[in-house]
Amino acid sequence: MDINEVIPPELLLSILDYLYAEAIASIPLAPPTSPPLDHHPLLDMILVCRSWHQVIMGNPTFWTFIWIGAGARRQDPDGIRLKGVLRRSGLLPLSVMIAPESVAQFRAVEQALGDECHRISTLTLVRMDERVEGMPSAEDVQQFLQHPFPSLKRLSVGNIYTSNDSEQSDRLQIMVDSPQLQELSSHYHFIFPKSPSYLTSISLTSVYPFPSSPLIPSTFDLPSLLDLRISNCEPSAFLSAFITPSLRKLFVIDDVPASGPVPPLRLYPSLEEVQWTDRGPDHTFFAFLPLCPNLIRYSNYQMGHEKDIKFQFIDTPATVLSLLPGQLGDSGAPKSSSWPNLEEVLLDVGTCDEISSLIHAIPSLKRVRILQNFTTRLEDEARQREMELLPSLRKQVDVAFWLDPWGSNLGMHFGERLRV
Repeated sequence: MDINEVIPPELLLSILDYLYAEAIASIPLAPPTSPPLDHHPLLDMILVCRSWHQVIMGNPTFWTFIWIGAGARRQDPDGIRLKGVLRRSGLLPLSVMIAPESVAQFRAVEQALGDECHRISTLTLVRMDERVEGMPSAEDVQQFLQHPFPSLKRLSVGNIYTSNDSEQSDRLQIMVDSPQLQELSSHYHFIFPKSPSYLTSISLTSVYPFPSSPLIPSTFDLPSLLDLRISNCEPSAFLSAFITPSLRKLFVIDDVPASGPVPPLRLYPSLEEVQWTDRGPDHTFFAFLPLCPNLIRYSNYQMGHEKDIKFQFIDTPATVLSLLPGQLGDSGAPKSSSWPNLEEVLLDVGTCDEISSLIHAIPSLKRVRILQNFTTRLEDEARQREMELLPSLRKQVDVAFWLDPWGSNLGMHFGERLRV
């Protein structure tokens, strides 16, 4: 039986629409080193029969994702294939992924895309492990990003090389003309929209030191920003420069300590969740926390990466404990009479005595998670005392350990699970 009799054209088109959309949606804004898709998403379908081949080849919807610098698209010195795909996509919005280091003739790519930049809704520049002769210079990439992108909604710039010598790779600092941009991810380079009023999500990684250029403003008004992720950066520089009245979630991962005095920070009236990896006394964190009156959840580690924590190198209590009213310590942290109305605290290490301190200092507290209890490293007597204190604490708040679900009331079994 002919497959086209089993699957009528209307059903086939619906299936292809679904498969194509799923393939494109599976590609993260900031993908891993190698592009996750180096061929047409419907390649297997194209090869089924002539009829399906004609349907896919003739439908502009199935040519709106363009990948450059990977797989078969790597060898296209004159941009002929790229121009063919652009023609097939008609006038529809485009998602473009480029591996610049693997493009020998980047200027041909830039010329082919130049007249279509107004259609690009998602743009990703991804790093490849392999660099080719003739790879683009910093000036080439900068020239491309200086095109106007009036429809761009999502932009990701990886830690791409802009020189054959990785030691000489230039850090790009570019203000992009993309007034509709909503999601931004930038690694190593500082790429930012000239008009950032629609930005809802920003992720900055290894952008250090803070960019300094006459073309870059000292402050950025971000009225719509909801999520901010700062990794391997100096957070004080960005927190002081970003005006974020609507910010809901902040992630500070493996931060670089401030090189000088912490600049003035603003109030965060809408902030509800903070994940700030604990690297010991941090004056930026000390200045920041009292400015979050409506904070609900605080974690001193990156949630979802618990198994990456090297507990054997943690030998001091969580830094946030030194900020509790009435607590003593030598961290230099200023004590505050006010405390955010936290409902949930998650710490990498802790003891029942420290849980008790949290409960007394934060009346709004409802849940406490401790990944590893310090006393599991000590003698049986210390462990027994912890087990005796735990029931009374659980009458006041929900206490969970490691990745146990809330409300499970499971005990402390870290010695066996984590091989302490």
